[in-house]
Amino acid sequence: MRDHLRCVLSSKGLFCGFAALMVALGALHLFSGIADNMDFNRSIAFVIDRPAGFSSLFPAAGTDEAHRLFITFWHDKWVLKPHFVGRGGLVTLSTYKIYLFVQSLFVRALNGSSQEYSIIVGSLVSRAIYLGTFLALFVRARRSENLLATWVFMLMAGALVLCSEFSAYFNSFFEDQLAIIFLPLVALFIYRIEQGAPSAGAARWWVLGLATFIGAAKTSFFPLPLIVWPFLLPLFSGRIAGAKTACMIAVCVLVTLLPVFFGAFKGINQYHAVYAGALTVLTPQEAATIDHIGSKPVLHDCINVLAFDPAGSSCVARAHAGYFDVLRLALMKPEVLPRIVVTVFEYGRELRIGYLGTTMEHASNFMYLPVFSVWRNLFQHHANYWILASLAISTTLIVRLRRSGLSRRLALLKVSCFLAVFGFVGYATSLGDGLTDTTRHLIGANYSLSLSAVFFVPGVVALFYRRGDGQRDGGKRDSVEPAHGGVVSRDTTPWDA
Repeated sequence: MRDHLRCVLSSKGLFCGFAALMVALGALHLFSGIADNMDFNRSIAFVIDRPAGFSSLFPAAGTDEAHRLFITFWHDKWVLKPHFVGRGGLVTLSTYKIYLFVQSLFVRALNGSSQEYSIIVGSLVSRAIYLGTFLALFVRARRSENLLATWVFMLMAGALVLCSEFSAYFNSFFEDQLAIIFLPLVALFIYRIEQGAPSAGAARWWVLGLATFIGAAKTSFFPLPLIVWPFLLPLFSGRIAGAKTACMIAVCVLVTLLPVFFGAFKGINQYHAVYAGALTVLTPQEAATIDHIGSKPVLHDCINVLAFDPAGSSCVARAHAGYFDVLRLALMKPEVLPRIVVTVFEYGRELRIGYLGTTMEHASNFMYLPVFSVWRNLFQHHANYWILASLAISTTLIVRLRRSGLSRRLALLKVSCFLAVFGFVGYATSLGDGLTDTTRHLIGANYSLSLSAVFFVPGVVALFYRRGDGQRDGGKRDSVEPAHGGVVSRDTTPWDA
């Protein structure tokens, strides 16, 4: 019975059937999206004129158009600008604009002379990259990991792929979606690098390029080129290879910092970091004892007042807040930092943006089917705390076993570490806009943490369990006898040639 089960699980038919099921169920995500939270205009105004059937990209507040466009429904049809790119529409700097322009070219190629842009059609590019990357990961794991580790990886990855809270971003104009689309591809290349694939040299350049592309999509993603640095060595060869690599990383970081320093809402973000972030974790009594932060008076009437509230513009103008004010406040009130950390972790438990609609007007929505909520339900049970623990475990195992005979089995855990570090760095950088709309701001970080968990669990299985039979491996290697005589030492899998 056990041999029969092993034979079934190792069959190509079951593998292909599982992959086909993922693609088929994923097709239902074509009808789930996320409504405009009034931020879409900053991402799309350079190439999109307005939603189809609407008079403008930003209808007047209180009108029926504003009610239908913002918060309530997401809309598939939009009107492209007649000359490909319009002047004056680059509200913010983001590589997402490059990606959206490519999507618009794809839609134009299919529509011919039509000026209509379909989010669903444009999302086919994202879905092809996303699903294709996971299929490549499945194939890679099937070829290199033991049977148990492979199926643990595929089942966990399948639950993540079908998580509608993440895939709904493909039917939106949020810049965060670049992390969801391309992080699995970065993980695939790092996985190949750590396994010593023949194409590891080219993979390193792909990792650096993708890290820069993702990092420049959103201000909170900017540290990504620094985080992938350990996986890029050796990027160059020769006597000054290290200096060349450092210079290349520095250039990439400067590129990812462009959205930070040239953002149209930089002043608002800094105000939020202080008055909608650090000061809000203090009780009213504690906040009342603070008269100044450095040389700046504390505006107590502005605490918890957002920049977009009626009194917000006055508060922003009077506060002159900066990010160093957060550090000064933390030195004055040491309890601020731990409270912020706990608050961010609590916000980070939720993946669904409750106030934004996910249904297309006059259409069905399959987003809330139970099969699409498995990952969200798991993540709500303090998964971010567990993933923090997994990062500590992975780091310990990698440090202790890096020179042992098990070092070649650490690839999955190393990928998991990279993703966890980026996720938790994202928790920190999201505070650049305070604690406003935190669940949405954390979506890229939470996706990275989710993907880290997908690599961590099978990584532990691959490290401690023998290939093929699922029994504990004490470090011994199986011996098989080839047809020509002699003994070849290797780990056995049901699909080893």
